[in-house]
Amino acid sequence: MSSTDRERLANLIHERRECLRLISDDSRGKRELVDALGCSRSTVERALRSLENGGVATYRNGEWHATFLGRFLDRRLRAYRSEVADAASAAPVLESLPRDSEMPPAYVSGADAWTGTPAVPDRPLTPVFESLRRAERIRAVVPRALAGAIDRFHEHATDGETYDVSVVVSPAVWGELDCLDAFDRAPVLTDPDLDLYRGPVSTTYTLWIADETEMGVIVHTSTGVSGVLRNEHEDAVRAALNEFQSVKCEADRIDASATSTGSMNDDR
Repeated sequence: MSSTDRERLANLIHERRECLRLISDDSRGKRELVDALGCSRSTVERALRSLENGGVATYRNGEWHATFLGRFLDRRLRAYRSEVADAASAAPVLESLPRDSEMPPAYVSGADAWTGTPAVPDRPLTPVFESLRRAERIRAVVPRALAGAIDRFHEHATDGETYDVSVVVSPAVWGELDCLDAFDRAPVLTDPDLDLYRGPVSTTYTLWIADETEMGVIVHTSTGVSGVLRNEHEDAVRAALNEFQSVKCEADRIDASATSTGSMNDDR
């Protein structure tokens, strides 16, 4: 198929998408399509003939059917439209990311989004704390510190009889934490169920994974949090686990004697 033919087919699927959707769901007669589409009989006839000429529809036993190619393209078009809708829903969160940021599309597809308001700027963190409090195993990658929320993160992540927490922070974050008078390193670094790592973090968002059943990202601004995405879909969790493991492999475990410039153990 030439590039011209491919472009022609793509335009056809876009222009006749509603008609193709109907015959992909089930075979239909022409009168039924006229009623469903709310179009004239001649308009529906033109649509069906163009779909037939494009190889995505066929007429059989008095009804119109989508071919295998037609059903395949219809599914792909629906998936694309769904992804665009998900991105539009997440736009208030994503628009604060730097232009050169990278994020797996799976994080956005099917995600729930939260943004702050002038009256409640930390509102997006509520679903984060809920997720941490429910989970027994938590993994996170933190490129930027939220100084006002550190204690709350620690409290919710370790709230329970059993927990297993692994966090990778950037050197800049560890340096900031080490300089905060309000940050007590001892409970964090001496907790046998909480592993803290320091290493290069290229993401521009904070990533967390809870119990391998849900994941989420926190999108930062220069002064706080733009918003949060939380996703329970398997593809999103799998992508998040892969990203966490990749970052962790390049990091070193911070031991109880570490300072912002002090020692680390090479325990990965």
